[in-house]
Amino acid sequence: LKVSKLSRARLESEDSDSERRLYTTSSISVGPLEFTNEAVTFLPDDQVDGLSRNAGRRVDGILGATLLRRGEIEFRGPENELVIRPFDRSKIKVDNSSLPLIFIPDSNTYAIPLRTETGMGSRLLLDTGTNVELVLDEHRPLARKVMESTQTGTWNYDSVHGSHEVRVFELPFGILGPGISFPKGRKVCVDSRRDGPLDGVIGIPVFWRTSRILLNSKMEMASFVGAN
Repeated sequence: LKVSKLSRARLESEDSDSERRLYTTSSISVGPLEFTNEAVTFLPDDQVDGLSRNAGRRVDGILGATLLRRGEIEFRGPENELVIRPFDRSKIKVDNSSLPLIFIPDSNTYAIPLRTETGMGSRLLLDTGTNVELVLDEHRPLARKVMESTQTGTWNYDSVHGSHEVRVFELPFGILGPGISFPKGRKVCVDSRRDGPLDGVIGIPVFWRTSRILLNSKMEMASFVGAN
């Protein structure tokens, strides 16, 4: 991969940020898309190891949320497939499985809105680099309500930034949205996070167990089909 130096920039993710040297690529292909002069950066190998543990195989790099601005993304978890298609060939539809896809400009990430059975709204980041179904920010109202229940244990939380222990609780109420739900009694994690306006993170296990997830940033829509 031929690269040339571009500048320095903040590398931001769901739980930390750091300054990295940016480079531009000569050309790199991802599915049907070919990127020329695409901005890339490089991470130490040990920072990618957490993703390899989550995937159960060697991971060589990370495709960031910017990819969602290149085309419609489709995850087929049970089939271990990722489809990238041009926006003009979109397959997403407005139906009972669709919900808004919210761009968070401060961190260049995407979130979806869900509600609890008690009517409390929430915005949850989509992060395929996190090894838990749902991890909540203890500083937000949603997590504070969950923490009123009894802690059931701990879990080893993996991300590109390493591993640490988080607390586990059973949901005292369901968290629901079109096509996706975390029912009452489902075990979720609570961490000492600083996610700003976001209530927490939906991680890779949800992507693996959902038959079909469509993300279309141009239409600002997401669709979850066959979640269990």
